Amino acid sequence: MKKLFLSILLILVICAPSLADEFKIELVQGWNLKSSRIAITIADTFSSADSFASVWKWENGGWAVYLPGEKTQGGYAESKGFTTFSTISPGEGFWVNSKGTQTSVTITGTQVDIDTISMVDGWNLKGLKAESSIIVSSLFANSTKFASVWKWESGGWAVYLPDEETQGTYATAKGFSLLSSISPGEGFWVNATAAGAGEIEPMPPLVESQVLDSTFAGKYVPVQGAEVYFNEVKIADTDINGSFGFGIFYGEVFNASGAGLDGVQISTDYGVKAVSLPNGAYLLPHPPGTFTLKAELTGYKTFEIAATIGSLGYKEVSISMEPQVSKKMTRLSSLYKGMYNIIQDVPISIKANGYLLETANLNLNTGLMDPLFIREEEYVPEEKFEENNLAVVKGSFDVSTFKTCPNLFVLETPSEAIPAAPTPKVFSDDKSAIIITKMKLKKDITVAVQTFGSKDIIENITSIEEAAQSSYIIGGADVLISTGEGSITSEAAGFSARVRAVTKENLSESALSFAQMKTAIDSGTGEVYLFYYHEDKWQMAGAGAIEEKSNGDNSFYQAVSGEGVFYEGLYPFLFVYAGKKVITGKVVKGPEGTEPVPNALITITSSRDTTVSDSDGIFSITIPDALTSVRMKILHKDYYIMEKPVEFTGNETKKDIGNLFLMPLSKKTLQGTVKTHKLELVANATVVVTIQNKPINIIFPDVIQTKTRSNGFYSIAGIPVDILGSAVVNVITEDGYDPGFKTSIPVSQTDTVTLDFVLVAPLWTYQTNGNIYSSPTINDGNVYIGSCDGKLYCRNAETGVKVWDYTTNPGAGPLAIFATPAIDTDNVFFGTLNNQFYSLNKDSGEKSWIVDEVNGFPDFTDNTNIISS
Repeated sequence: MKKLFLSILLILVICAPSLADEFKIELVQGWNLKSSRIAITIADTFSSADSFASVWKWENGGWAVYLPGEKTQGGYAESKGFTTFSTISPGEGFWVNSKGTQTSVTITGTQVDIDTISMVDGWNLKGLKAESSIIVSSLFANSTKFASVWKWESGGWAVYLPDEETQGTYATAKGFSLLSSISPGEGFWVNATAAGAGEIEPMPPLVESQVLDSTFAGKYVPVQGAEVYFNEVKIADTDINGSFGFGIFYGEVFNASGAGLDGVQISTDYGVKAVSLPNGAYLLPHPPGTFTLKAELTGYKTFEIAATIGSLGYKEVSISMEPQVSKKMTRLSSLYKGMYNIIQDVPISIKANGYLLETANLNLNTGLMDPLFIREEEYVPEEKFEENNLAVVKGSFDVSTFKTCPNLFVLETPSEAIPAAPTPKVFSDDKSAIIITKMKLKKDITVAVQTFGSKDIIENITSIEEAAQSSYIIGGADVLISTGEGSITSEAAGFSARVRAVTKENLSESALSFAQMKTAIDSGTGEVYLFYYHEDKWQMAGAGAIEEKSNGDNSFYQAVSGEGVFYEGLYPFLFVYAGKKVITGKVVKGPEGTEPVPNALITITSSRDTTVSDSDGIFSITIPDALTSVRMKILHKDYYIMEKPVEFTGNETKKDIGNLFLMPLSKKTLQGTVKTHKLELVANATVVVTIQNKPINIIFPDVIQTKTRSNGFYSIAGIPVDILGSAVVNVITEDGYDPGFKTSIPVSQTDTVTLDFVLVAPLWTYQTNGNIYSSPTINDGNVYIGSCDGKLYCRNAETGVKVWDYTTNPGAGPLAIFATPAIDTDNVFFGTLNNQFYSLNKDSGEKSWIVDEVNGFPDFTDNTNIISS
């Protein structure tokens, strides 16, 4: 060990049992903010005046109250201007003032599972009707719709403010905690604006996707440490279960009139990029944290905003783009004619900050130029630009006014017209073509599109056939680029554009015609993909399609890029058809129920195919046509993993396997408090639960953790019962002190297991430069200890402040101290590894004497030094 710790570690474990039923609401003495997924009849549930003082509900902008034991029900409410109520519906929040004699109530009846939450303008007291918890920042992040969200927990408020730049600032200042999630059975307040009124629907939870090793056919082999990329930027790593997750920025980009903008480049300073769709919508998967979100589109001002995203959350960011402003100049000025001959209709260029802003023709008769439009953001006054064959212009332009600029003059007129912007000249045969939009280019190029006439001339084609499985090469074209100086790459030409592709060639016509492919695609048993060749490999651009076209009396088929699918360089392209078989079914809650299970992950163990069940539990998954027997895995965090073999016989291409019954996991909540030995609450301590022997049929991380709140309380919900017995718990304090607890979670019949920690953290620590085998000696308020770094240390026992250090064997190299120091009235005694024995003044650390050739540990009897040797 390398650290000196003065500490005593103590752990107390307390378990509080309580019985469970169909839907149970846990209660503590005092106020409880709750909700139920089953309708509650008040008189049946809260009628005991011995257990409950009052029940309150907020409806129609006012309070409704129920008082157990009131002789004339409604008398108190009428006197205070309140109303009474008899039922609480699912989705309604309510307050219960409990007297503490009853720790829970059990509600029976029909349980609902509805995602939507109804809001009105102003304050709303709500609960969840769905069985899943929600992430507050994903549902209530829009500050134009919601002002705040509040939850009462452990006798204090937790709050979320959507417009707060640094989440938790307000909560910390007020002694509240930061609200991050809401679970079924909890009540919560939402202060909604007029824009937030109506039905809101939680974003679907991100499926805890997995990376599986496809080389292990028929087995479920997660891949740990796989890197997950979006648009060539890493956004996640897989954990030991092969699982990964990330956040998503989403929203709409629109112009000043509210119309969606297509093609807006959305990016962050992390490097992730996406492009908005024609309706302005965008999705940007992203790692968690706070980042600068940027939106860029030619002709519009760049939009930037700081935004925070969670690890599995959604963050809505609406983007309004303002157009760049151009101002018209009625004229610039008279031109200087003294030194140069002015030639009529010579094109004059105005440049600023490196941008060619505008050109205009010079009029011989007036010496004036035509009116110009100058983008004010691009102009830098008093700039001078000198380029061959361009007019060099200098002047101060006040683009905020429409006045003339008398100090503008021509220093040099061009000898020839300004060259046009670079353009590509594209030549193609009658079988294949490329479509270029939103192009940028640095030099003139010639592009030749040459249809592949045979599979034999296509590079690395086997890699595509292996990846697609049971695939047919439709066809494509080589794309060659050249200038007057020879061949050139797309990057060297500075080419950037949206490139779509089309080909009429079908190199697999003898095996499968275009018409047969289209029929299979329309029936869901076939797919077309577009690939492009870049960096010595074929890369998938996305889905393709088969179109039937007509040319006069003739009709023909062609393969084209799918809707919204393109690549960004001048690269060879190829279309590939892959035959598919389709498996359909429905995931429902077992053992023989009808309740659908949404968001279940369905994966095929022998291929990379996966899908997710919809809100009705229905799924459809495709597999390569070559497979006749597969094994499916159905995974959901709230259910046991299920395996299902599926066989195709004969010419079957579709198979409906009916209902798949998932058995639900029984889960518990682990909660408790962390205190010091003085019973002081420990805030911001990390509670770590490590699962040591997790069953293979359960999806759950190997390590989960949470932090204690300001009141020392922690809670981890949704831990499967099957793994509680193999879990151990540790606590790490905010300053990094780790006592190394491995506390088992006790067996309990309750839904909630309470595990409280009482610990003594070290008063201080000090890092030496060697291991410590010596025991400390404490005397007169100081602690003395030796180290293998050859030093004897003296520190204040209470504060750890240095009193003195002594280095052994001066001049010849320090020697390790293994012995425990001994102390008399004035001196401290210790031995070293080379058999030296030292006496130092205990207060100053000054050497009193040294004895050589002694080995052992000192002791004292009646003030006599005894040393064994």
